[in-house]
Amino acid sequence: MALLGKRCQYKVLGLGSDCTANEIRFAYRRLALQRHPDKLAQFSVFPAAFQELAAAYKVFSDPRERVD
Repeated sequence: MALLGKRCQYKVLGLGSDCTANEIRFAYRRLALQRHPDKLAQFSVFPAAFQELAAAYKVFSDPRERVD
């Protein structure tokens, strides 16, 4: 994840700050299919991108941690 640096978690998911829980879930699923390391093992940057995506979803999936 050091390769990508720390980015805004909304930008990681491609969403705005006014998104709903369903939009977060659907954006995560769509991007997880695109960036999953098992599907794209030949690219070394995608495991880091997937980890960044998973970390953003972890924060947003918990309503107590999500800050608007």
